Amino acid sequence: MSFEIVLQIFYWILRIYSGIILIDVILSWIPSLYQYKIFRGINKMASFVLEPFRGCVIARLDFSPVIAIVLLNAISTFIYGY
Repeated sequence: MSFEIVLQIFYWILRIYSGIILIDVILSWIPSLYQYKIFRGINKMASFVLEPFRGCVIARLDFSPVIAIVLLNAISTFIYGY
């Protein structure tokens, strides 16, 4: 029973992290918001996962958030089963 709780917690952490990456993508359209500490924190949390994928640029579009979100969703689906 405790293993299932750990899996649920891990599942929700991955889902929240996917949301943080999505928020960072939206914030990147308004760079002046990075003067606030909360938005810089969101960017720093998202950059932790996005940095390994930063080279995925096609036609001047950065696909690293898409790859990271798909990967996080695949991991959470594999772990929790849906």
